[in-house]
Amino acid sequence: MYENDDNYYLRFELPGFDKKDVSLSIEDHLLSISAESKEKDNEASVQRSLLIPEGVEADKVSGKP
Repeated sequence: MYENDDNYYLRFELPGFDKKDVSLSIEDHLLSISAESKEKDNEASVQRSLLIPEGVEADKVSGKP
């Protein structure tokens, strides 16, 4: 995690997951990142939640692959 004057940045590496498998949500200052993959013989999922600072505008949160 790092920040500049205008933004906070988080980096997560999720090997084995496509970007379509990943979702972000924010509720009550809690950012949740989850990924779920269902391959033929292999199912995998991961979830991580982090508290975000006061003042972060939830409607401006985005993710990039």
